[in-house]
Amino acid sequence: MLDMDFSLTPDFFIRFLINAVSLFVLLRLIHYRNAMQRGSLGGFLLFGNGIFVVTALLYDVELSMGFAFGLFAVFAMLRYRTEALSTLEMAYLFVSIAISLMSAVSQLNFIELILVNGMMCMLAIFCESSILATKTMEKTIVYENIELIHPDRMEELRSDLQQRTGLKIVRVEIGDVDFLRDTASLKVYYSDNDRKS
Repeated sequence: MLDMDFSLTPDFFIRFLINAVSLFVLLRLIHYRNAMQRGSLGGFLLFGNGIFVVTALLYDVELSMGFAFGLFAVFAMLRYRTEALSTLEMAYLFVSIAISLMSAVSQLNFIELILVNGMMCMLAIFCESSILATKTMEKTIVYENIELIHPDRMEELRSDLQQRTGLKIVRVEIGDVDFLRDTASLKVYYSDNDRKS
């Protein structure tokens, strides 16, 4: 990608474009459509493209294998210095890193690279679909009828919540209970089919 005097070649820019488009499709058109979290979208796009640039520019420099693994470990360890990510967000971060590394240093030609990146995006679409598993969403609710939070009355609680919210409640978890105000914090899990578009 770089010739011996370290000038950028057209190959670098084409691979950068393939990487950027692949990350955009993966993160904006697949992940963001389901997660709706703008912060992680921009962060993952910057992270992936940053990894591509660093890896592509260091690829022709003679490095030991240990240094290369150390560089990858530094990228991975950044996750522990930030706020906790869900398992799904961690998976998207890992796939973003994988696509960026593959785009930067693989020996694949452009068509093969587009095909492999497209396969990763198709796999993400499959994993986000309801074919693999029924999706549930969660919502935190402050609930005032604390007589129903007793374990013996969970079915009544679920029924009351369904009637009030109009959601198909799958599961309810009881959080903090405030007996002074007669309220409880509930985490309600409901079927994804009830989510408003």
